[in-house]
Formats: sequence, C-alpha cells, structure tokens
Amino acid sequence: MKFFEIIKGSFKPKTFFSTLPDENIGQPLLYYLIWSSIFAAITIPIAIIGSLLFSSVISSIFGFGEIGAGIFILLSLAVIAAYFIVVTIALFAVSGIYHLILKMTGAKKTFAKTFQIIVYSYTPNALYGIISIPLVVISLIPFVGIIFSMLSFPLSLAVMGYGIFLRVYGFAKGHKLSYLKAAIPDIVALIVGAILTVAYFVFIIVMVSQSY
Repeated sequence: MKFFEIIKGSFKPKTFFSTLPDENIGQPLLYYLIWSSIFAAITIPIAIIGSLLFSSVISSIFGFGEIGAGIFILLSLAVIAAYFIVVTIALFAVSGIYHLILKMTGAKKTFAKTFQIIVYSYTPNALYGIISIPLVVISLIPFVGIIFSMLSFPLSLAVMGYGIFLRVYGFAKGHKLSYLKAAIPDIVALIVGAILTVAYFVFIIVMVSQSY
C-alpha cells in the first residue's frame, strides 16, 4: 500500500483493516524506514545545532574550540544512529513475541501479518512523534513550555491508547480472532510494564533508604 493511503487508513480502521491485503515483511518495513528517514531529517539538524550551541558554551569554559564542536556533533549523530538500531531490533523482537502469543490464541495468519499490523498501527504515534519534535524546541520558550508540558501528557496517553485500539482491531480482523483474544498481547505487555515500573520504584526506594 502507498504511504499516504496507510496514514489516511489509520483514521478509518474499519475500512482499512477490512481491505488490508496480505503483504510480505518488505512493504511494512519500507513504511517504517520512510518514517525513520523523516524522523532523522528533522532530528539530525536539531542535534547538530544543539551540539554547536552546547559546544560553544563548553569551549568558552575549557577551550576545546572546533575539535570540541566536532566531537559533540559526532556523539549526537552516534546517539541517533544507535536509537534507530535499537528501535528496529525492538520492532522485530516485539512483533515476534506478539505473534507467538497470537498463535497461542488461534491466530490464522503468518508473522508477516502480525508485523504489518504492528507497523501500520503505529502511524498515530509516528505522526505525534514527528509533530512533537519542533514543539519540544519551542517549549524552551518561557510560559510556552508550561502549556506544552500540561498538554503533552494527556495527548501522549490518547495517542498511545488509539495505537493500541488499532493494533487490537487489526489483529482481530487480520488473524480472524475475537477482540478479547486480539487484545491479549497488549494486556500482557501492559502487565509486564506495570510490574517493571513497580520494581523500578521499589529498587529506587530501597537504594535511597540504604544511603541514609
């Protein structure tokens, strides 16, 4: 399917997932790579400008000069590259785990279908992420940052919730499952996430209490 057709279809899930053809991994992967390229095209210039500004401050203190600016730029680009690598690996890993769970609940299609639905259902998150990048920069302006912070959390939750809805709906239609069975992978993910979050805060509390 074409790039903009998928974006449009993500906001008409009933029609989109009912008519979504079976594809090999290559087509949804290309869609993911296009979004990654857009993300890189926006973040790399911001990272370079930020590195130059940061290095100018550090250079004025320690006297690193142009070499210091180059090092900060390389570090920023390395972080962005590492992020893309980790996210790509995580995408395949999560898709594999989701597909295994779906198969246990009676999924009819192959891994490629699960991967396709996961990638396409992430469209609202990708759109929100791209829009948020310049907004984060703008939020550095006094008062504007407060408004952005107040709005960003509920908006993030809404976008995440809609993404989960698309995934569940897509699994139900694509794998011929009930909505409850289609929701099991995300339910498991939410439970695991909650357990890890609680464990993290317990660990922090224990470490802080031991330091006194």
